[in-house]
Amino acid sequence: MGNRLDGKVCVITGAAQGIGQGCALEMAAQGGRIVVSDRNVAGGEETVRQIVKLGGEAIFVACDMRSRDDLEALMKAAASHFGGIDLLFNNAGTHDTDLTPHTAVHELPDEVWDMVCEVNLRSIWYGVRAALPYLRQ
Repeated sequence: MGNRLDGKVCVITGAAQGIGQGCALEMAAQGGRIVVSDRNVAGGEETVRQIVKLGGEAIFVACDMRSRDDLEALMKAAASHFGGIDLLFNNAGTHDTDLTPHTAVHELPDEVWDMVCEVNLRSIWYGVRAALPYLRQ
């Protein structure tokens, strides 16, 4: 019996560290071909190096999750390189404490709140919308 993800193309956002990186490594161990995406280029490239070192196949595509254009380019690059997309793990996320020490409701800057919403909510919609044509194939 083969690995559960043998040959499947897996796009993982926020894969430069933490949960995303761990999932990228596990999906590669299960035979997935991995598209590592993050705005952290050094971390994303390190994730790819770890996957390749373990015998897996992976590429890195830099992406700002707040950008619809970046997400569309990510999905296009994934499909172009690997011939399609089988799985999208919209993992990228941020928290107000990542962006400012002023996190009390009466102190939180509007631009921080907007960024949290853009990354944690809007980007999921943009990502699914961009990936859907490839996932349907």
